[in-house]
Amino acid sequence: MNDTSLYLRSLFIGLAGMLVLYIAPALIPAFRQEAVSLFAGACGGAFNIWHAHRETKRIQKAVLAEKKIFPFGMATRLAVGVVIAMLYVRFPEQFRLLYLVIGLFSPYLLLYALSVHFSKEK
Repeated sequence: MNDTSLYLRSLFIGLAGMLVLYIAPALIPAFRQEAVSLFAGACGGAFNIWHAHRETKRIQKAVLAEKKIFPFGMATRLAVGVVIAMLYVRFPEQFRLLYLVIGLFSPYLLLYALSVHFSKEK
């Protein structure tokens, strides 16, 4: 198994574990808003990371084939942020903004931690 596939597998397992840890407290009524907010934000962040990976592969193929493409990476990340904000505006009694934002950026913290870990192994 090469480094990239090991890295992606670790990222996927970490994201899945994070999502499980974020939704588990929803079983306790006192923490339901926080847990659902963390989970929704983390789903948005995980989608952003998956989309960035997909766009990177698409751009790599286009460069090798010497084609021009227009990536939508920045627009997609902004759209996910807007959707997260709209969740709070539309359902303020169901979500907490702080936890939505923490959830949105927590997959990036996991990505950073894995990057540091795998760079130290080399």
